[in-house]
This record gives sequence, structure tokens and C-alpha cells, in this order.
Amino acid sequence: MSLRRAALATIAAVALAACGMAEDGAVATTAPGDAADSTTSTTVAAPEVTTTLENEMPDDAELIQSAVHDLSRRLLVPEETIELVEARPVEWPDGALGCPQEGQVYTQAIVPGTQVLLRADGRVYDYHAGADGVVFLCASDEKDGGYDFVPPPRFDQ
Repeated sequence: MSLRRAALATIAAVALAACGMAEDGAVATTAPGDAADSTTSTTVAAPEVTTTLENEMPDDAELIQSAVHDLSRRLLVPEETIELVEARPVEWPDGALGCPQEGQVYTQAIVPGTQVLLRADGRVYDYHAGADGVVFLCASDEKDGGYDFVPPPRFDQ
């Protein structure tokens, strides 16, 4: 289990406890009029709760594969010729995910995400993803969107 998934599972367990729900899905209830400190309670079945969130980040392997597939398609090269330089979790400073576009407005909040650097034909390609796991090329001004050097600009942002 990834660190991110373990943290989400812990958060879900704490939330369930705060709501009076046990991990097995049971809910402790008291009848109306019972004293607040009463030890008498009944247990009713609760709906099944899942700890998987829709916007949970996919694991790095999925993001890397998506980036490799996209770069292969862009450059018209076999995926096997693309080298992973680095994949790392980042906290983007805003909704631009480290790749602002002129004329766009972005949310001003820290966004968890991932940066994937790939190398093909001696050039480096900088892919970014946010919490939704959608990976995209943060292209340079060059025709192919790549860089001649590592790290590319904005690497540590």
C-alpha cells in the first residue's frame, strides 16, 4: 500500500470513529430521551463505506505509463526507447500545476501531484499531474516541447 493510500485509510478510520461508526460498518445509536451518559445502545447495520476516494492519485506506475504512452505518440517513437529520468511527488503552488499558461486564472491553493521526467533521443520531457492523476506535458517553447538539459526549467517549483 502506498503512503498516500495508507494515509487516506487512516483518515477514513478516524472519520468513521468520529461519526460513531465502527470499521465493520455498525453504528451505535441511543433512543430518544436516553441520558447523554447512558451505556445502553443498539447496533444497526450501516451502509458499506469505502475508503477509496474518487480523486485519489493513481500510483506512480500508472502516471509513468500514461506519460510514456503520450510521449511515444507525440514523437512517433516506440515506448521502449523512452527512459524514465525521475518520478516524484510534489506540491504544486497553485492550480497551474507548475505549468502556468498566459491568460489563464488558477486556484490559489497547494495542489498535491506528481512530476515525471522522461528522456527520448537525448531530450528531456517534463510531465505534470495533479490530484486527479491526469498527466500532461508541461512543454517548452521548442517545437517538440522538450529540453536539451536536466533539470528543465520549473523543475523545483
